[in-house]
Amino acid sequence: MKIQELLPLSLNRSYVYKAITAREDFLLKILPINSLDRLQREYLAIQTLFREGAPVPRPLKEENNIIQINEVAFMARAYEFVEGHALQINKSNFFSLGTSIGHIHNIWDKMKKPSWLRDITINELLYNSLDAIRNSYNDCESLLLTERLTSTIAVILEKYNDESLFGCSHGDAHHLNAIQTTLGQTVIIDFEDVGWQWRIYDQANHQP
Repeated sequence: MKIQELLPLSLNRSYVYKAITAREDFLLKILPINSLDRLQREYLAIQTLFREGAPVPRPLKEENNIIQINEVAFMARAYEFVEGHALQINKSNFFSLGTSIGHIHNIWDKMKKPSWLRDITINELLYNSLDAIRNSYNDCESLLLTERLTSTIAVILEKYNDESLFGCSHGDAHHLNAIQTTLGQTVIIDFEDVGWQWRIYDQANHQP
């Protein structure tokens, strides 16, 4: 299928484009070749969830696509383009987002952890973020409070180690990673941070 035009949608950690073709439009998720594992993990998560009826975009071709941008090679995955807009912040929409996230969690309750899904540890969930904050934050009093809160949360999570509390987590389930379709459905997108961890993290993360 020949792409007539690429419209940038996000140029953050990955490149996301709307691909325009003569037949249909679709979404391209593009990452550097050395990030193939992350691209593949996201695709497999969305593929699994879509097959089980979850509110996620329909994955298209299964094989990876190599795309040249300014003579640099990237890997790409294609998904159905979901017509709609980012979820607006209000009580009703956040209830809908929580329902969609819960649907995803319930689907994984029926399945064992797949080999391709990474475990997310307390270090990655809390302390890596804290290190990044230390390197860019100059308010010593607020930083000390953040360090204390991080330690408290870590202690709480370590006590909640029952297997029933763990499962597939989106990992970044906020309102900008949800599309409200023209039909009123809430579709969850951007599974780059998907992993096996405390599922309550998704519910806490999506609050306004």
